[in-house]
Amino acid sequence: MSERHPTIQVFLLTSVGMLTGVATLCKENGITVLGVCGLIDLSIHSRHSLKTAGVYLFKSEYSNALNCCKSFLMRSLYLLSSLVLIVYVRIVIQGGELPNFLDEDNPASFSSPLTKLLSYNYIYFVNTLLLFMPSRLSYDWQMGSIQLVHELSDERNLCSLLLWVVLFCLILRLSYPWITSNSVSHNPLIYSLVLLIVPFIPSSNIFLRVGFVLAERVLYLPSIGLCICIPFGFVLLLNKFKIPRIFSLSIFMIVILFSLKTYQRNRVWLSRESLFVSGIRDMPNNAKMHYNYANFLRDNSRSSEAISHYRQAVGLWPSHASSHNNLG
Repeated sequence: MSERHPTIQVFLLTSVGMLTGVATLCKENGITVLGVCGLIDLSIHSRHSLKTAGVYLFKSEYSNALNCCKSFLMRSLYLLSSLVLIVYVRIVIQGGELPNFLDEDNPASFSSPLTKLLSYNYIYFVNTLLLFMPSRLSYDWQMGSIQLVHELSDERNLCSLLLWVVLFCLILRLSYPWITSNSVSHNPLIYSLVLLIVPFIPSSNIFLRVGFVLAERVLYLPSIGLCICIPFGFVLLLNKFKIPRIFSLSIFMIVILFSLKTYQRNRVWLSRESLFVSGIRDMPNNAKMHYNYANFLRDNSRSSEAISHYRQAVGLWPSHASSHNNLG
């Protein structure tokens, strides 16, 4: 975008702002498109001009530095202005108030600082694992689906540490050529990393408390980054280790397996009963799963089974008022 005619830049930026506004009215994650555009502009399209501006700043030639990065600053200012405007409109639509959530919605956010820190980091790992290996899916992840991490000695902290080590190594690997090279490199890993991280930030509980422990819907945009990363990494392995091209067929096997998983998962949503049964099968410690299935059983005049699942919901989450109320 940095080398396009100014009129085209204005049209593209205006289109991005308008479409992001529409997306945000549908779901909050839509606003992350602005962050994705800004970071890609910073890391790829404006890299050379920003490095040149840094050289001028070092020489105290401030006017030359400003001229070098003027186009980038204008685009960034527009994206930032769009972000502020969209957030303001969204808050106005909500009546000027942020939503209130309960302990059962996001238990970690109501815990001690240590538990909150450890649990959030482990949840980040679970999200990453779901992207790479979506073997365990659920329509709801509340109420005990992921047990809180209370102690530093919990072995799950090793998973969190592994995630951050890998992420740090990736960022370091991408940062080195950014600093040392003057050529513009459209490294697919940069696009991949930006798409993996930025769309997830609103759901990370870093800036605002969210009303869920984990939600598979927030992984839709990060999955695009994964779809860029996997083939690119596979090609690098083929070229570096001289792997026979016949093994490239394995990428098609992955596509087939994931397609079969999608077909299997879609069948779960054919009816209320199949959805609720799958929830209990995959998340037996989730009180909400038992509560939802109990409601279905009650509506179908299967009272004894409904009572059993209401009691299981109360056993898993003693403060679940709706289950107590339905038990009488």
